[in-house]
Parts: sequence; structure tokens; C-alpha cells
Amino acid sequence: MKSFRTFIFENIDKEKVHTTTSDGIDLKGNFMFGGDTSIAHTHGTASFHDNEAFETALREYCKEKNYSFLTFNNRGAYIEGATKELFSDSPKDIQAWVDWLHEKGIQNIILSGHSLGTEKIANFVKQNSNGIIKIIFFAPSDTIGNQERYENKIRKSFMDEAISKQQSGKGEELLSDRNVHAGVLPMTANAYVDFYSPGKPLETALPFRNNNISEFSIDCYALVPNKDHYNITSTKDYIQSLKNAGAKVLECNTDHDFNKFDTLNALKEFIG
Repeated sequence: MKSFRTFIFENIDKEKVHTTTSDGIDLKGNFMFGGDTSIAHTHGTASFHDNEAFETALREYCKEKNYSFLTFNNRGAYIEGATKELFSDSPKDIQAWVDWLHEKGIQNIILSGHSLGTEKIANFVKQNSNGIIKIIFFAPSDTIGNQERYENKIRKSFMDEAISKQQSGKGEELLSDRNVHAGVLPMTANAYVDFYSPGKPLETALPFRNNNISEFSIDCYALVPNKDHYNITSTKDYIQSLKNAGAKVLECNTDHDFNKFDTLNALKEFIG
């Protein structure tokens, strides 16, 4: 049983906070104040701010560095959010939290993300890196590549169905395949078109599928699992693609969620 003292300090370390995006979406997070530099971490598909396997390691790392730490929801939190979010709206979520940290007097921000969260961060810093001093990727992802792999496997594309629903005013309806999102989750027609149409922001976020990642404008540290079943090419190719874009890369002997991996020591040895 936890002592009262332990309970109190755990809750100080995880102050429940929230912010509102420019389009009125309320987002939740946990915050620990530690200094004028903060790591701000966001989750992957259908996850949420309290559900990252390495959140504790990030918090402990911040304590040792005298950093603040924010772990935050984006609008794709939980299955409900993941089925209908538009990737093109994701900068609004990150900007809302960056503004929130600035209002707290924290000007130096290290953006961190997991899986789809890495693509959201990569897309965001291409548009606005003001106040962002570093980015950290956990299991960097190529969502379009995963979608292409799934649709090639089942020999079916859902774009015609999605566009047809939109044109009929049914864009908020789910598509017929309840595993349409890379074989894992349902997805609305609007979300599918926004994620997977040519020329949309996700296309150029982290395109491992064609080894054409844009050079990072700020320091990027990528932790790449070598047992990640979402990788669409070899671990070697992932690492080379990131290095070609200027990232510093650590190959991690773990899975997509960093289970049974000493993330804290990896961060200390890799980033310092």
C-alpha cells in the first residue's frame, strides 16, 4: 500500500491540467513543474496522456535534468478520437499546448511523441518551430506506409467509398471495414480522406516508405525499436532514413511500446 507521502508527491508530479484549441477542442494533460525547459510528450493512435509505457521514465529524466514535464492528449485520444480525427488539425493541438507552456513562463520546449505522435510533431515543426529546441521520437511511424501495406494485403482501397460518403453528406459515418485504419481501427470517411489523400500533410510527415524524410530544422533524437511490427521497412533502413534527415538515432532492443526496456537510462546515455 502506498504511503500518504508517496500519494501526495505522485499527485504533485502529475497535476491534472487542460487547454482548449483554437477550434474549441478541450484537451487533458498531466504536468510537473521543474524549470523553464519542459519536455512535452504526446501519444500515438488511440492512446492517451496517462497510457504511455515510458511516461514514468520521461518524468524521472525531467526530474534529474530539472525540467518541467507535460504529457498531453491530442484530439486522437482514445478509440473515439482516433476514428474521427483529421491529421491536418493536429498542429492546433500541439500549438495549444505550446501556448499553454509559454503562459506558464516556459519558453524552451522539447517536443516528444510516440508512433503517430512522431508524425504530428514532425509536421508541426515544419510549420512552426518557435520555442522548440529539440524533438524526440519514440518508435517513429509511417502511417501511410502501414495503410498501404494493409490495403495491399486485402487488395482493396477505401478512397472511393470515403469520397462517396463525403459527397453524400455522410462524411462523419464510419467506413464499411471496421479495421480500415491499418487493420486496427474503424475510421470515418472524413478522417480517411484527410489522412490518405495525396497532397495532405501526413504524406510528407515521416515518409519512410520512399526514404524521403525532409531534413530536420532542429535537433532530433529518435529511439527506434528493432522489434516494431509497425515498421514498414527494415530497422536498418529506418535508421538510415532518419540519419539522412539529420537525426541522431538509437536502435532499441524492444517493441513498438518499449515494453521491458530501460528507457530512463537510454535517454540519459543517448541525449545526456
